[in-house]
Amino acid sequence: MNCLLGLDFGTTSVSAVSISPDGELLGVHSRKHDAFLPHEDPLARIQSLDRLAAVAKECLKSVLAEANAEPLALGLTGQMHGFICLDAAGQAVSDLITWLDFRSLSLKSAGNEAWSAELKRKLTEEVRERLGCDLHPGYALLNVYALHKSGLLPGETAAIIDITGYFRSVLSSEPTVIDPTFAASWGIYNVRDGRVDEEVIAISGLDPTLFPACSDDRSVAQHVTAEAAKTWSLPEGLPVYLGIGDNQAAAHAAIENPETDLLINIGTGGQICWPTREFLPSKSIEVRPFLDGYLLNVGAGVSGGRDWQTYVRSVHGWLRDLGFEMEEHELLERLKDAATECAKPGRRDGFPIFEPVFSGTRSDRQRRGHLSNLTDLNFNLREMSYAAVVGVLNCVCEPFDEVPHSRGNRKRIVLTGNFFEHFPWLSSRVAHRYRCTVVMPVHPEQAAVGAAMLAGSGLNRQSSIPRRYKTLSDRIWDTP
Repeated sequence: MNCLLGLDFGTTSVSAVSISPDGELLGVHSRKHDAFLPHEDPLARIQSLDRLAAVAKECLKSVLAEANAEPLALGLTGQMHGFICLDAAGQAVSDLITWLDFRSLSLKSAGNEAWSAELKRKLTEEVRERLGCDLHPGYALLNVYALHKSGLLPGETAAIIDITGYFRSVLSSEPTVIDPTFAASWGIYNVRDGRVDEEVIAISGLDPTLFPACSDDRSVAQHVTAEAAKTWSLPEGLPVYLGIGDNQAAAHAAIENPETDLLINIGTGGQICWPTREFLPSKSIEVRPFLDGYLLNVGAGVSGGRDWQTYVRSVHGWLRDLGFEMEEHELLERLKDAATECAKPGRRDGFPIFEPVFSGTRSDRQRRGHLSNLTDLNFNLREMSYAAVVGVLNCVCEPFDEVPHSRGNRKRIVLTGNFFEHFPWLSSRVAHRYRCTVVMPVHPEQAAVGAAMLAGSGLNRQSSIPRRYKTLSDRIWDTP
Protein backbone atom coordinates (compact mmCIF):
# COMPACT_ATOMS: atom_id res chain seq x y z
CA MET A 1 0.00 0.00 0.00
CA ASN A 2 1.14 3.55 -0.74
CA CYS A 3 0.47 6.74 1.20
CA LEU A 4 0.92 10.50 1.12
CA LEU A 5 2.38 12.29 4.12
CA GLY A 6 1.44 15.67 5.57
CA LEU A 7 3.43 17.43 8.31
CA ASP A 8 2.13 20.49 10.19
CA PHE A 9 4.41 22.66 12.35
CA GLY A 10 1.76 24.30 14.54
CA THR A 11 2.04 26.92 17.23
CA THR A 12 1.65 24.43 20.09
CA SER A 13 2.01 21.02 18.46
CA VAL A 14 3.41 19.12 15.51
CA SER A 15 1.06 16.84 13.61
CA ALA A 16 1.67 14.23 10.94
CA VAL A 17 -0.85 12.30 8.87
CA SER A 18 -0.73 9.66 6.20
CA ILE A 19 -3.56 9.28 3.70
CA SER A 20 -4.14 6.90 0.83
CA PRO A 21 -4.20 8.31 -2.74
CA ASP A 22 -8.02 8.14 -2.61
CA GLY A 23 -8.27 10.12 0.64
CA GLU A 24 -8.55 7.42 3.33
CA LEU A 25 -6.85 8.34 6.59
CA LEU A 26 -4.23 5.68 7.35
CA GLY A 27 -2.44 7.23 10.31
CA VAL A 28 -2.34 10.35 12.46
CA HIS A 29 -0.01 11.45 15.24
CA SER A 30 0.08 14.79 17.05
CA ARG A 31 2.21 15.91 19.94
CA LYS A 32 2.74 19.16 21.83
CA HIS A 33 6.24 20.35 21.10
CA ASP A 34 6.91 22.66 24.09
CA ALA A 35 9.37 24.49 21.85
CA PHE A 36 9.09 28.02 23.24
CA LEU A 37 12.41 29.30 24.56
CA PRO A 38 12.92 31.56 27.59
CA HIS A 39 13.79 35.14 26.72
CA GLU A 40 14.58 38.28 28.70
CA ASP A 41 12.02 40.27 26.67
CA PRO A 42 8.46 39.22 27.69
CA LEU A 43 7.19 40.14 24.20
CA ALA A 44 9.63 37.76 22.49
CA ARG A 45 8.12 34.41 21.47
CA ILE A 46 10.74 32.19 19.91
CA GLN A 47 10.65 28.44 19.29
CA SER A 48 13.56 26.02 19.23
CA LEU A 49 14.20 24.56 15.78
CA ASP A 50 15.91 21.57 17.38
CA ARG A 51 12.83 20.86 19.48
CA LEU A 52 10.49 21.24 16.50
CA ALA A 53 12.67 18.87 14.47
CA ALA A 54 12.80 16.26 17.25
CA VAL A 55 9.01 16.19 17.65
CA ALA A 56 8.46 16.19 13.87
CA LYS A 57 10.72 13.15 13.50
CA GLU A 58 8.81 11.35 16.24
CA CYS A 59 5.45 12.16 14.62
CA LEU A 60 6.55 10.99 11.17
CA LYS A 61 8.02 7.77 12.55
CA SER A 62 4.82 7.03 14.48
CA VAL A 63 2.46 7.81 11.62
CA LEU A 64 4.45 5.67 9.18
CA ALA A 65 4.39 2.76 11.59
CA GLU A 66 0.63 3.17 12.04
CA ALA A 67 -0.04 3.40 8.31
CA ASN A 68 2.25 0.49 7.40
CA ALA A 69 2.48 1.94 3.90
CA GLU A 70 5.14 3.16 1.50
CA PRO A 71 5.21 6.98 1.33
CA LEU A 72 5.01 8.52 -2.12
CA ALA A 73 5.46 12.20 -1.24
CA LEU A 74 5.56 14.64 1.68
CA GLY A 75 3.64 17.92 1.97
CA LEU A 76 4.47 20.62 4.53
CA THR A 77 2.43 23.26 6.31
CA GLY A 78 2.79 25.33 9.44
CA GLN A 79 2.21 28.48 11.41
CA MET A 80 2.34 31.63 9.33
CA HIS A 81 3.80 35.13 9.85
CA GLY A 82 6.99 33.92 11.58
CA PHE A 83 10.49 33.55 10.15
CA ILE A 84 13.97 32.09 10.60
CA CYS A 85 17.21 33.98 9.88
CA LEU A 86 19.71 32.28 7.55
CA ASP A 87 23.35 33.03 6.81
CA ALA A 88 24.83 33.24 3.31
CA ALA A 89 25.26 29.45 3.25
CA GLY A 90 21.57 28.89 4.07
CA GLN A 91 22.20 27.77 7.65
CA ALA A 92 19.95 28.94 10.47
CA VAL A 93 21.41 31.69 12.65
CA SER A 94 18.21 32.10 14.69
CA ASP A 95 15.43 29.93 15.98
CA LEU A 96 11.84 30.47 14.78
CA ILE A 97 10.62 33.99 15.59
CA THR A 98 6.91 33.21 15.74
CA TRP A 99 3.75 35.14 14.95
CA LEU A 100 3.27 35.65 18.68
CA ASP A 101 6.49 37.71 18.92
CA PHE A 102 5.28 41.27 19.49
CA ARG A 103 8.62 43.04 19.99
CA SER A 104 7.77 45.32 17.06
CA LEU A 105 5.37 47.06 19.46
CA SER A 106 7.97 47.81 22.14
CA LEU A 107 11.17 48.42 20.16
CA LYS A 108 11.26 52.17 19.51
CA SER A 109 13.10 54.83 17.54
CA ALA A 110 14.98 57.71 19.08
CA GLY A 111 11.74 59.66 18.83
CA ASN A 112 10.07 57.09 21.11
CA GLU A 113 7.82 55.79 18.32
CA ALA A 114 7.44 52.03 17.95
CA TRP A 115 9.26 50.87 14.84
CA SER A 116 6.12 49.02 13.74
CA ALA A 117 4.08 52.23 13.98
CA GLU A 118 6.71 54.11 11.98
CA LEU A 119 6.66 51.57 9.15
CA LYS A 120 2.87 51.36 9.05
CA ARG A 121 2.69 55.15 8.91
CA LYS A 122 4.77 55.08 5.73
CA LEU A 123 2.31 52.77 3.96
CA THR A 124 -0.55 54.46 2.14
CA GLU A 125 -4.12 53.19 2.29
CA GLU A 126 -3.82 51.99 -1.31
CA VAL A 127 -0.73 49.95 -0.45
CA ARG A 128 -2.40 48.37 2.57
CA GLU A 129 -5.49 47.51 0.55
CA ARG A 130 -3.59 45.60 -2.12
CA LEU A 131 -1.84 43.59 0.61
CA GLY A 132 -5.28 42.19 1.46
CA CYS A 133 -4.86 42.97 5.16
CA ASP A 134 -3.46 45.42 7.62
CA LEU A 135 -0.02 44.64 9.08
CA HIS A 136 -0.46 43.16 12.54
CA PRO A 137 2.06 42.56 15.35
CA GLY A 138 3.94 39.35 14.67
CA TYR A 139 4.03 39.75 10.88
CA ALA A 140 7.57 39.11 9.66
CA LEU A 141 7.95 42.44 7.85
CA LEU A 142 7.24 44.40 11.05
CA ASN A 143 9.49 42.21 13.20
CA VAL A 144 12.39 42.15 10.74
CA TYR A 145 12.13 45.92 10.41
CA ALA A 146 12.01 46.51 14.17
CA LEU A 147 14.79 44.03 14.96
CA HIS A 148 16.98 45.42 12.18
CA LYS A 149 16.47 49.02 13.31
CA SER A 150 17.23 48.01 16.89
CA GLY A 151 20.36 46.07 15.97
CA LEU A 152 18.86 42.78 17.18
CA LEU A 153 18.95 40.75 13.97
CA PRO A 154 21.82 38.23 14.04
CA GLY A 155 24.82 39.82 12.33
CA GLU A 156 25.22 36.89 9.94
CA THR A 157 21.65 37.24 8.62
CA ALA A 158 21.64 37.12 4.81
CA ALA A 159 18.07 35.90 4.26
CA ILE A 160 14.92 34.80 6.05
CA ILE A 161 12.65 31.82 5.40
CA ASP A 162 9.34 30.44 6.68
CA ILE A 163 9.09 27.34 8.86
CA THR A 164 8.18 24.95 6.03
CA GLY A 165 10.86 26.33 3.75
CA TYR A 166 13.45 25.80 6.45
CA PHE A 167 12.59 22.15 7.00
CA ARG A 168 12.25 21.52 3.27
CA SER A 169 15.86 22.66 2.93
CA VAL A 170 16.89 20.53 5.90
CA LEU A 171 15.42 17.45 4.23
CA SER A 172 16.79 18.16 0.75
CA SER A 173 19.97 20.19 1.44
CA GLU A 174 18.79 22.61 -1.24
CA PRO A 175 17.73 26.26 -1.01
CA THR A 176 14.02 26.76 -1.45
CA VAL A 177 11.47 29.41 -2.31
CA ILE A 178 8.50 30.79 -0.40
CA ASP A 179 4.93 30.34 -1.55
CA PRO A 180 2.38 33.19 -1.78
CA THR A 181 0.50 32.15 1.37
CA PHE A 182 3.59 32.70 3.51
CA ALA A 183 4.68 35.82 1.60
CA ALA A 184 1.25 37.33 2.26
CA SER A 185 1.41 36.38 5.93
CA TRP A 186 4.72 38.26 6.16
CA GLY A 187 3.12 41.40 4.74
CA ILE A 188 5.10 41.56 1.47
CA TYR A 189 2.61 40.14 -1.06
CA ASN A 190 0.41 42.11 -3.42
CA VAL A 191 -2.71 39.93 -3.25
CA ARG A 192 -4.56 42.05 -5.79
CA ASP A 193 -1.93 41.55 -8.52
CA GLY A 194 -0.55 38.17 -7.40
CA ARG A 195 3.11 39.06 -6.83
CA VAL A 196 5.60 40.15 -4.18
CA ASP A 197 5.08 43.84 -3.51
CA GLU A 198 8.48 45.35 -4.20
CA GLU A 199 7.27 48.82 -3.22
CA VAL A 200 6.46 47.68 0.31
CA ILE A 201 9.94 46.24 0.71
CA ALA A 202 11.44 49.43 -0.73
CA ILE A 203 9.43 51.58 1.71
CA SER A 204 10.80 49.51 4.59
CA GLY A 205 14.36 50.19 3.45
CA LEU A 206 15.26 46.54 4.04
CA ASP A 207 17.59 44.77 1.64
CA PRO A 208 15.29 42.99 -0.86
CA THR A 209 17.72 40.04 -0.99
CA LEU A 210 16.65 39.22 2.59
CA PHE A 211 13.42 37.84 1.17
CA PRO A 212 13.37 34.55 -0.79
CA ALA A 213 11.99 34.20 -4.28
CA CYS A 214 8.25 33.52 -4.35
CA SER A 215 6.59 30.79 -6.41
CA ASP A 216 3.22 29.05 -6.53
CA ASP A 217 4.48 26.15 -8.65
CA ARG A 218 3.50 23.07 -6.66
CA SER A 219 4.67 20.60 -9.28
CA VAL A 220 8.35 21.05 -8.43
CA ALA A 221 9.70 18.70 -5.77
CA GLN A 222 12.91 18.59 -3.79
CA HIS A 223 14.07 15.21 -2.55
CA VAL A 224 15.13 13.75 0.79
CA THR A 225 18.88 13.22 0.99
CA ALA A 226 20.52 10.02 2.18
CA GLU A 227 21.63 11.72 5.40
CA ALA A 228 18.17 13.14 6.16
CA ALA A 229 16.55 9.80 5.32
CA LYS A 230 18.46 8.16 8.19
CA THR A 231 17.55 10.71 10.86
CA TRP A 232 13.96 11.40 9.73
CA SER A 233 12.90 7.76 9.08
CA LEU A 234 11.99 8.66 5.49
CA PRO A 235 12.94 6.99 2.19
CA GLU A 236 15.88 8.53 0.38
CA GLY A 237 14.68 10.45 -2.66
CA LEU A 238 11.15 11.03 -1.28
CA PRO A 239 9.66 14.08 -3.03
CA VAL A 240 9.02 17.05 -0.72
CA TYR A 241 6.68 19.71 -2.09
CA LEU A 242 6.40 23.45 -1.53
CA GLY A 243 4.96 24.34 1.88
CA ILE A 244 1.70 26.22 2.35
CA GLY A 245 0.30 28.29 5.22
CA ASP A 246 -1.72 26.35 7.78
CA ASN A 247 -4.90 28.37 7.25
CA GLN A 248 -4.93 27.65 3.52
CA ALA A 249 -3.90 24.01 4.02
CA ALA A 250 -6.80 23.43 6.40
CA ALA A 251 -9.20 25.21 4.05
CA HIS A 252 -8.00 23.08 1.13
CA ALA A 253 -8.71 19.90 3.11
CA ALA A 254 -12.18 21.09 4.14
CA ILE A 255 -13.51 22.94 1.08
CA GLU A 256 -14.57 20.73 -1.81
CA ASN A 257 -16.36 23.31 -3.96
CA PRO A 258 -14.80 26.80 -3.71
CA GLU A 259 -17.86 28.40 -5.32
CA THR A 260 -20.47 27.07 -2.87
CA ASP A 261 -18.76 25.91 0.37
CA LEU A 262 -18.35 28.11 3.45
CA LEU A 263 -15.87 27.06 6.15
CA ILE A 264 -16.33 27.91 9.83
CA ASN A 265 -13.48 26.90 12.12
CA ILE A 266 -13.59 27.42 15.88
CA GLY A 267 -10.76 26.11 17.99
CA THR A 268 -8.76 28.32 20.33
CA GLY A 269 -9.53 31.12 17.90
CA GLY A 270 -12.21 31.40 15.27
CA GLN A 271 -12.25 31.93 11.51
CA ILE A 272 -14.83 32.02 8.77
CA CYS A 273 -13.46 31.46 5.25
CA TRP A 274 -14.80 31.42 1.71
CA PRO A 275 -13.00 31.47 -1.66
CA THR A 276 -13.73 33.89 -4.48
CA ARG A 277 -11.95 34.65 -7.71
CA GLU A 278 -12.47 38.41 -7.31
CA PHE A 279 -10.33 40.60 -5.09
CA LEU A 280 -12.97 42.25 -2.89
CA PRO A 281 -11.27 43.84 0.12
CA SER A 282 -13.18 44.83 3.23
CA LYS A 283 -12.13 46.21 6.60
CA SER A 284 -13.70 43.23 8.38
CA ILE A 285 -11.93 40.49 6.40
CA GLU A 286 -8.47 39.59 5.15
CA VAL A 287 -7.98 38.48 1.56
CA ARG A 288 -5.29 35.80 1.32
CA PRO A 289 -3.76 33.87 -1.59
CA PHE A 290 -5.30 30.44 -2.06
CA LEU A 291 -5.16 27.77 -4.78
CA ASP A 292 -6.30 27.23 -8.37
CA GLY A 293 -6.80 30.91 -9.09
CA TYR A 294 -8.90 31.55 -5.98
CA LEU A 295 -8.41 34.00 -3.14
CA LEU A 296 -9.46 33.10 0.39
CA ASN A 297 -11.58 35.63 2.26
CA VAL A 298 -10.92 35.21 5.97
CA GLY A 299 -12.73 36.72 8.92
CA ALA A 300 -10.31 36.00 11.74
CA GLY A 301 -9.56 36.91 15.31
CA VAL A 302 -13.02 38.03 16.45
CA SER A 303 -13.74 35.32 19.00
CA GLY A 304 -13.13 31.66 19.67
CA GLY A 305 -12.76 28.92 22.22
CA ARG A 306 -10.34 31.04 24.25
CA ASP A 307 -13.22 33.41 25.02
CA TRP A 308 -15.35 30.53 26.30
CA GLN A 309 -12.38 29.55 28.48
CA THR A 310 -12.16 33.14 29.76
CA TYR A 311 -15.83 32.97 30.72
CA VAL A 312 -15.30 29.67 32.56
CA ARG A 313 -12.24 31.00 34.41
CA SER A 314 -14.20 34.10 35.41
CA VAL A 315 -17.04 32.04 36.87
CA HIS A 316 -14.45 29.90 38.65
CA GLY A 317 -12.98 33.04 40.17
CA TRP A 318 -16.37 34.32 41.32
CA LEU A 319 -17.08 31.05 43.10
CA ARG A 320 -13.65 31.03 44.71
CA ASP A 321 -14.16 34.61 45.93
CA LEU A 322 -17.33 33.42 47.67
CA GLY A 323 -15.51 30.53 49.30
CA PHE A 324 -16.73 27.71 47.03
CA GLU A 325 -14.01 25.32 45.90
CA MET A 326 -14.39 23.42 42.64
CA GLU A 327 -11.85 22.13 40.15
CA GLU A 328 -11.90 24.23 36.99
CA HIS A 329 -12.29 21.17 34.73
CA GLU A 330 -15.36 20.11 36.74
CA LEU A 331 -16.87 23.58 36.42
CA LEU A 332 -16.13 23.51 32.70
CA GLU A 333 -18.18 20.36 32.30
CA ARG A 334 -21.04 21.71 34.41
CA LEU A 335 -21.25 24.94 32.41
CA LYS A 336 -21.03 23.00 29.17
CA ASP A 337 -23.94 20.79 30.32
CA ALA A 338 -25.90 23.88 31.37
CA ALA A 339 -25.47 25.46 27.93
CA THR A 340 -26.48 22.22 26.25
CA GLU A 341 -29.60 21.95 28.38
CA CYS A 342 -30.70 25.40 27.17
CA ALA A 343 -30.08 24.34 23.57
CA LYS A 344 -32.85 21.74 23.61
CA PRO A 345 -35.72 22.51 21.20
CA GLY A 346 -38.72 24.45 22.43
CA ARG A 347 -37.53 27.92 23.31
CA ARG A 348 -36.87 30.51 20.61
CA ASP A 349 -35.84 33.68 22.37
CA GLY A 350 -35.56 35.42 25.72
CA PHE A 351 -31.90 34.49 26.25
CA PRO A 352 -29.22 37.01 27.15
CA ILE A 353 -27.26 38.38 24.19
CA PHE A 354 -23.54 37.98 24.83
CA GLU A 355 -20.66 39.22 22.69
CA PRO A 356 -17.70 37.52 24.41
CA VAL A 357 -14.97 39.69 22.88
CA PHE A 358 -12.62 40.11 25.83
CA SER A 359 -9.41 41.31 24.20
CA GLY A 360 -10.28 43.10 20.99
CA THR A 361 -10.24 41.89 17.42
CA ARG A 362 -7.73 42.07 14.58
CA SER A 363 -9.59 44.95 12.99
CA ASP A 364 -10.44 46.71 16.27
CA ARG A 365 -8.01 46.19 19.16
CA GLN A 366 -10.17 48.39 21.41
CA ARG A 367 -13.38 46.41 20.95
CA ARG A 368 -14.69 44.80 24.13
CA GLY A 369 -17.43 42.37 25.10
CA HIS A 370 -21.08 43.31 25.45
CA LEU A 371 -23.97 41.82 27.40
CA SER A 372 -27.60 42.78 26.82
CA ASN A 373 -31.24 41.59 26.86
CA LEU A 374 -31.01 40.73 30.54
CA THR A 375 -34.15 40.08 32.57
CA ASP A 376 -34.83 38.84 36.07
CA LEU A 377 -35.65 35.47 34.53
CA ASN A 378 -32.58 34.86 32.35
CA PHE A 379 -29.80 36.35 34.48
CA ASN A 380 -28.47 33.00 35.66
CA LEU A 381 -25.44 30.83 34.94
CA ARG A 382 -27.36 28.31 32.86
CA GLU A 383 -28.64 30.82 30.34
CA MET A 384 -25.49 32.96 30.50
CA SER A 385 -23.45 29.88 29.56
CA TYR A 386 -25.70 29.22 26.58
CA ALA A 387 -25.42 32.86 25.53
CA ALA A 388 -21.61 32.72 25.76
CA VAL A 389 -21.43 29.70 23.43
CA VAL A 390 -23.85 31.17 20.90
CA GLY A 391 -22.04 34.49 21.22
CA VAL A 392 -18.76 32.91 20.13
CA LEU A 393 -20.46 31.54 17.01
CA ASN A 394 -22.16 34.87 16.26
CA CYS A 395 -18.89 36.78 16.54
CA VAL A 396 -17.07 34.35 14.24
CA CYS A 397 -19.86 34.60 11.63
CA GLU A 398 -19.99 38.40 11.84
CA PRO A 399 -17.37 39.22 9.13
CA PHE A 400 -19.16 37.04 6.55
CA ASP A 401 -22.54 38.53 7.39
CA GLU A 402 -21.16 42.05 6.95
CA VAL A 403 -19.84 41.59 3.39
CA PRO A 404 -22.73 40.24 1.27
CA HIS A 405 -21.09 41.47 -1.95
CA SER A 406 -18.36 38.82 -1.71
CA ARG A 407 -20.34 35.81 -0.48
CA GLY A 408 -21.34 34.27 -3.77
CA ASN A 409 -23.83 31.42 -3.67
CA ARG A 410 -22.96 29.40 -0.57
CA LYS A 411 -24.93 26.16 -0.35
CA ARG A 412 -23.04 24.10 2.23
CA ILE A 413 -21.34 24.91 5.53
CA VAL A 414 -18.25 22.96 6.58
CA LEU A 415 -17.48 23.02 10.31
CA THR A 416 -14.05 22.30 11.77
CA GLY A 417 -12.45 22.75 15.19
CA ASN A 418 -12.92 21.22 18.61
CA PHE A 419 -15.46 23.86 19.71
CA PHE A 420 -18.07 22.16 17.54
CA GLU A 421 -17.10 18.79 19.01
CA HIS A 422 -17.74 20.14 22.53
CA PHE A 423 -21.03 21.74 21.45
CA PRO A 424 -22.43 19.57 18.63
CA TRP A 425 -25.84 21.27 18.90
CA LEU A 426 -24.29 24.38 17.33
CA SER A 427 -24.55 22.68 13.92
CA SER A 428 -28.35 23.18 14.00
CA ARG A 429 -27.82 26.87 14.80
CA VAL A 430 -25.54 27.19 11.77
CA ALA A 431 -28.04 25.33 9.56
CA HIS A 432 -30.84 27.63 10.67
CA ARG A 433 -28.70 30.74 10.27
CA TYR A 434 -27.71 30.08 6.67
CA ARG A 435 -30.42 27.65 5.53
CA CYS A 436 -27.73 25.25 4.38
CA THR A 437 -26.66 21.67 4.87
CA VAL A 438 -23.93 21.44 7.52
CA VAL A 439 -21.11 18.88 7.36
CA MET A 440 -17.83 18.15 9.11
CA PRO A 441 -14.73 16.47 7.64
CA VAL A 442 -14.19 12.99 9.01
CA HIS A 443 -10.43 13.48 9.26
CA PRO A 444 -8.71 15.24 12.18
CA GLU A 445 -5.67 17.52 11.71
CA GLN A 446 -7.06 19.36 8.70
CA ALA A 447 -3.90 21.38 7.99
CA ALA A 448 -1.71 18.27 7.78
CA VAL A 449 -4.32 16.51 5.63
CA GLY A 450 -4.40 19.50 3.29
CA ALA A 451 -0.62 19.39 2.95
CA ALA A 452 -0.76 15.67 2.14
CA MET A 453 -3.43 16.32 -0.49
CA LEU A 454 -1.28 18.97 -2.13
CA ALA A 455 1.67 16.59 -2.18
CA GLY A 456 -0.52 14.07 -4.00
CA SER A 457 -1.64 16.69 -6.51
CA GLY A 458 1.95 17.73 -7.15
CA LEU A 459 3.05 14.15 -7.59
CA ASN A 460 0.28 13.11 -9.95
CA ARG A 461 -0.47 16.43 -11.71
CA GLN A 462 -4.15 15.62 -11.42
CA SER A 463 -7.29 16.79 -9.67
CA SER A 464 -7.31 16.90 -5.90
CA ILE A 465 -7.86 13.91 -3.66
CA PRO A 466 -11.50 13.27 -2.63
CA ARG A 467 -12.63 14.74 0.67
CA ARG A 468 -14.75 12.82 3.18
CA TYR A 469 -17.48 14.31 5.37
CA LYS A 470 -20.10 13.38 7.92
CA THR A 471 -23.42 15.23 7.71
CA LEU A 472 -24.37 17.06 10.90
CA SER A 473 -27.54 18.72 9.68
CA ASP A 474 -29.21 17.95 6.34
CA ARG A 475 -32.50 19.72 7.00
CA ILE A 476 -33.44 23.25 7.97
CA TRP A 477 -35.44 23.54 11.17
CA ASP A 478 -38.13 26.18 11.56
CA THR A 479 -36.56 27.09 14.89
CA PRO A 480 -32.91 26.99 15.91
